[in-house]
Amino acid sequence: MNLLKNRVLILGLLLVISLFFRLIWISKIPYGLNWDENAYAYNAYSLFLTGKDELSGQFALYFRSFGDYKPALASYMLVPLFSIFGPSDLSVRLLPAILGTLGITCFYQFMRRITNNLAGLITAVVMTLSPLYMHFSRAVMDPIVGLSFLLFGLLLLTYKSLISQIGAALFLILSMYSYNSSRFFVPAIVTIYLLVISKNSLMLTIKKYWLFLSLLIFLGSIIIFQTLFGLAGSRMRFLLLSNEPYIAVETNKHYDSCVKADLPLCRIIANRRIILAREITKNYLLHFQPDFLFFNRNYPTTSYPEYGNLLLITLPFLIIGFFTMNRYNKKINIFFLLWLLLAPIPSAITNDVPHPGRFLNGLPALSYFISLGFITVINSVKELKNKKRLIYVILSVFIINFLFYIKDYALIYKQDSEYYFQGFFREVIPYVWNKRDDYSQIYFSKEYADPYIFFAWINKVNPYLIQKDKNRNSINNIHFVPSNQIAMLFNKKIPSSLFVSNKKLSAGHLVKEFKSLSIYSPAHTWFYVYEY
Repeated sequence: MNLLKNRVLILGLLLVISLFFRLIWISKIPYGLNWDENAYAYNAYSLFLTGKDELSGQFALYFRSFGDYKPALASYMLVPLFSIFGPSDLSVRLLPAILGTLGITCFYQFMRRITNNLAGLITAVVMTLSPLYMHFSRAVMDPIVGLSFLLFGLLLLTYKSLISQIGAALFLILSMYSYNSSRFFVPAIVTIYLLVISKNSLMLTIKKYWLFLSLLIFLGSIIIFQTLFGLAGSRMRFLLLSNEPYIAVETNKHYDSCVKADLPLCRIIANRRIILAREITKNYLLHFQPDFLFFNRNYPTTSYPEYGNLLLITLPFLIIGFFTMNRYNKKINIFFLLWLLLAPIPSAITNDVPHPGRFLNGLPALSYFISLGFITVINSVKELKNKKRLIYVILSVFIINFLFYIKDYALIYKQDSEYYFQGFFREVIPYVWNKRDDYSQIYFSKEYADPYIFFAWINKVNPYLIQKDKNRNSINNIHFVPSNQIAMLFNKKIPSSLFVSNKKLSAGHLVKEFKSLSIYSPAHTWFYVYEY
């Protein structure tokens, strides 16, 4: 345990390990930058060169992309990385790797300040090597930005100075601004922290944290208002479970059945709110199922489907941690238990559940209870010699489990992620761009995704051209058309034209095929290139 006394060494080791596993193969796995990453990257590129986003907005808080309004923070943070390393896929992926690494170190310091070094170390290690955190810190996605700023803010909240309060409020506001889930979670977890962890009375707590609370309430209210009523919340409102058509269908079905059975109070016992509450409860509980936590089957965009969100080796320690939490600090236990119970709510009230990204805020709490289980097991052995042996055995099994995950992530997930991260554009788009001067018109299929932002980022199209034209259906003489129109245009036999289709066409000269990766399964063709 002498290692625990050297906090600088521990922090350094965590930084190196965390950063190493986030940087290795980072530009290749996941394979391709998905549409959100491309949108963040190109807007950052536009800001880097012109000071404006792709729609000519200056200092915009949100920018529009794919019919959605995205927080611009990630793009602003990419600008300094572009100035240092140049605009590239690697520079883009550096951002989540850095945020993920800094988030780990901040959470370690936070745990050390409210508990002790051992709990902080184990919790930080569990988080560092968890598949859920690993995945989201390898691609630019809103959940990792939101969680990182949440951890920054909570750490600063443990200090007493007014400067720390201001910093904590600003970081927590950035967390709320960055991700919809954080707009509910941040106010809730801050309230619990101040009420549970603080040793002062309510009035004294308000007096002590008046500046922090004033900033958080004022700025947070603006963000929440924008979320509920402004364009910034359009995506969130679209995803709400209450807007799902099947809720109305289920309500009508239950109401009609109640009326036909001639039961009383049908409008009360078979109303929309009851149906919605049942669905939300079901969605909520899905986040605690073993299949979601340890044997995940979600889309490769939000996780690696062959593994859960936690390593399987952590399961027994999680169970032991829950059953033995009464041996440890009661206030800390209540704080993290409420943290864990609150975390699934933003996901439960939306569709597409269980959603790893919307549940990412729950990972620190899960890691805490896993650390309690680890500490309980180690403390059950009295003799120091046997205790060290047990630690080595547990660490060995943990490392083996993690290395199996890394092996499969490298060998299998690369191919799995090609479709979900739009990696199929990586080769075909530069090829077509280099052919633009050889043909009068080029028609490119929109079957898999809108290729506009991919062309703009991959080829580093001049932002002034994009800002001036504002046409999202073409760039230069390259036109993006629906798949069914490709065949119609092709049959017109337009001279000096190139056609990039996702399907085979009946005639014409086949110039090239672009196939999928074939790491563990036969390749199939993403695009067929024809010319007339």
